[in-house]
Amino acid sequence: RDRTIKVWDAATGEEKRTIPVVGQPPTGLWISPDERLVLLTATQMGAPSKVLDLESGRFIGSQLGHEGVVTAAGFSSDGSHVMTVEQKGAVRLWETSKFKVASSFKVPLHTAAAVISADPKNPKILIAGMDRALKRVRLADSHIEPFEPGHADAIASLRMNPSGDRAISAGRDRRVIVWDAAQ
Repeated sequence: RDRTIKVWDAATGEEKRTIPVVGQPPTGLWISPDERLVLLTATQMGAPSKVLDLESGRFIGSQLGHEGVVTAAGFSSDGSHVMTVEQKGAVRLWETSKFKVASSFKVPLHTAAAVISADPKNPKILIAGMDRALKRVRLADSHIEPFEPGHADAIASLRMNPSGDRAISAGRDRRVIVWDAAQ
């Protein structure tokens, strides 16, 4: 309510920094693995997604270029890329060193969760959402490959381990499923 982002030391509980937010307050936060960047998203149409540099406390560039609300995002395990998924299905893979779009493609509408693994030998993008299905997006041609069915209701959250060989999803059906993502 005070339109700030507070950075805390989890070990001591000490507040390290308060950063003011201008405009729509964020409703989603994703922290890069190196804890240097934070992606902030908002659920209202027209509210921009922004990237915050935690070292300086400044926002990097302007907003990320989506027309609609960003419903899912994820940093690569090495922090070199961040993926954003917009409610209309536009996906953008950003290089975090410059925040320039490395690639973009479309996925099914109502994608609520996304993760990315930056294993240089086998990079992966997984998406999930209202259709209850976990899917892999092939980076070479943006082809979408579904996994076997698992949830009886929408998938609300999705994460992948750093090596990219396992994923875990949580659904509105109150189930948590661990997936073999090594394929």
